[in-house]
Amino acid sequence: MEEQVFMGHESFNGVMAELSSARRPLVTISDSPQRGLGEVTITEAGRSVVSGQADHIELNGIDRWLGGVHLKGGTAAWRWDRAAGRILKA
Repeated sequence: MEEQVFMGHESFNGVMAELSSARRPLVTISDSPQRGLGEVTITEAGRSVVSGQADHIELNGIDRWLGGVHLKGGTAAWRWDRAAGRILKA
């Protein structure tokens, strides 16, 4: 029941950089050195993920620590089920 962490511009820029440098990028970022990050545009792969037709982890894998758990590989062991309000085995 922890309060959600606020996402400022630096956190947002980091997430966008990760999504744009993935094996199958979900966004592209235009160069804009005067204005910071530049324009972020969703790719076809990104549209597929947003629509639920593709899965980001299956497309790009994952290697990340979250809350003391090391998430790694090309498939998710579990997912958050919004309708059920709990974590379910994938």
